[in-house]
Amino acid sequence: MHQFLIVTFFLCSLNSFGEAPPLTLEKGKEFYDLGYHLDILEDPTSKLTVKDIQSPKWSQKFKTSVQKIPSFGASESSFWARFTIINKHDEHLKWVLSHKYFLQDEIEFYKKENGKWVGIKTGDFYPFSSRDVNSRYFSFKIKPQKKSVYYMRIKGMGSQFLLNVSSLRNLHSFQTQENFMFGLFFGLVITMIAYNFFIFLSTKSLSYLFYVAFVVFFGITMGIIMGFSQQFLFQNIPWFSNNGFFFLVSFTLASLLLFTIAFLKIKDSNSKLYKIMKYFVILEFVAIFSSLTLPLTVNFLFGVVSAISIPCLLTLAGIYRIKVKYRPANYFMLAFTLLFLGVIIWVLATIGLFPINFFSRHGIIFGSAFQMILLSMGLADRFNLIQEEANLKLENRVKERTKSLQESVEKINQLLNNMKQGIFLVDQNNKIAGPVSTFTEEIFEENIEHKDIFDTVFKDMDKKTSMYGELKFSIDCIYNEDVLQWIVLKDCFPEKIHFTSKNGKRKKIKLSYNPIFKNDKVTNIMYITEDITELEQLQLEAEERKKEEANYVGILQELSKNKREVLKIYFTNTFKLVRDCQNIVNSKQELKLLLQKLHTIKGDSLIYGFNSLSTFVHEVETKIVEEKTGFSDIAQNIYELNGVI
Repeated sequence: MHQFLIVTFFLCSLNSFGEAPPLTLEKGKEFYDLGYHLDILEDPTSKLTVKDIQSPKWSQKFKTSVQKIPSFGASESSFWARFTIINKHDEHLKWVLSHKYFLQDEIEFYKKENGKWVGIKTGDFYPFSSRDVNSRYFSFKIKPQKKSVYYMRIKGMGSQFLLNVSSLRNLHSFQTQENFMFGLFFGLVITMIAYNFFIFLSTKSLSYLFYVAFVVFFGITMGIIMGFSQQFLFQNIPWFSNNGFFFLVSFTLASLLLFTIAFLKIKDSNSKLYKIMKYFVILEFVAIFSSLTLPLTVNFLFGVVSAISIPCLLTLAGIYRIKVKYRPANYFMLAFTLLFLGVIIWVLATIGLFPINFFSRHGIIFGSAFQMILLSMGLADRFNLIQEEANLKLENRVKERTKSLQESVEKINQLLNNMKQGIFLVDQNNKIAGPVSTFTEEIFEENIEHKDIFDTVFKDMDKKTSMYGELKFSIDCIYNEDVLQWIVLKDCFPEKIHFTSKNGKRKKIKLSYNPIFKNDKVTNIMYITEDITELEQLQLEAEERKKEEANYVGILQELSKNKREVLKIYFTNTFKLVRDCQNIVNSKQELKLLLQKLHTIKGDSLIYGFNSLSTFVHEVETKIVEEKTGFSDIAQNIYELNGVI
């Protein structure tokens, strides 16, 4: 076992420090990966030239690549690659060397022409016009001979050698396939932007606006990662491939966080998680400002921190919302699971740890497409859920309102049934409509619901009177008219009527009226009736008692004005005169003598200040003079006079 480890270490050492095998172009094959055919040298000073690295001092320090895609992470060093191509292809093909890492900052490619080393400088630090071939890849034209040596130098944040050699027609064919796939992808991006933006305009939901912002920046960022933005959008603006890339990434992540907060309702469900996500949103806006002002290394650090932490945060938020059974969270988690799965497959296929096929080569595209589609479906489901919750709330509110209305109706019925008034509605056909208060039947001594108002309430009105005619006319003119018509005609409705019940009992009914409006038109009239028969009788009796009391007080006042001796003389004479009057009436003597006696009593009463007695005597005189009464009535009046005195 010990010997096996020694041999293995020795072979690996030979492979690392010896020369890499040359790439042989063979007949029938037009595409080759260069990863295992590279010798690599790290230049920490970034000062070595192509002439320097060919010297024995540096040439022997090249190490053979043991990776399909040699990657060097965040390093400030420059890296040189040396490779040899042996051309055994008998066709006269045009060959192209392609570097397919689209974010490589600096690339220098050296080939020998006419015995001299010719260099081409390009990379995302340089405008698109610096490229040797009009392609989204960093491609270089080569003419490999039987044995040709080439050098390439790269530098940047996250440098790697993703190199392959292909014929020009193979490159064009491959690009056509790629362009078709990416065309579908970016078409989907534009569709999602337009569709969800129009939904935002109609719903005013911020979730749709944040999603649109996310898709816009995500689409442009994907375009930079895949080289399309540099070729078609920002050909001569290298900033977008460097600091601008982190500017777009920060906007993408900020809009994604805002979308997640709104989509998953984080603010309403978990205040702590909401605060954390809010801080990360602030961090992304700091990164946006940083991308405009600070060096690329600082922005790269922001990007790394965000790329690691935010997916974890989104996953945590999605899992939490699934646990609390928030339905749209299922779409959210499935969308990002498929995106991460697509990215992982694409990365593994790119570095040779996963079989390369149509799906693995476009894993990031499929993942991104499914992510956008599922998030859009999630938004639709969230909208449906909001509607369902709104409908449920509306149903509950309707139930509550119905219950409240029923309780109100019951209270109104209880109130109506306990009021000592008759209350009911009358429609435009003069029919009494419900509800009718219980006391109504007691007033009219029958159930008047659904009966004609003129056959019940107004049945005892004299149809020949003007009051009846005015009432009939007003009722015919009041319905389906506005409040002004009511104001004009309401005085034609009687305030009091006489009503005779079926058992012959005569009642005095007091009425008041209230119009019921619908769309500003009178549709019904509410009648409020009250039996005031006993009340009016009591009022009359009270008035009589009041009058008697006032008369009694007046008499006392008149008596108090005279002395006792004077009163004795007056009453002695007056009683004698009254007895004379009684004798005259009883013997039916001449009325002239009776009038003289009465006139004497009236005169004495006036002299002594008994005005009430004088008035009463005067009324008796008047009846006798006008012959309004016979001897029997005169006798009654004389006896009343005696009682008054």
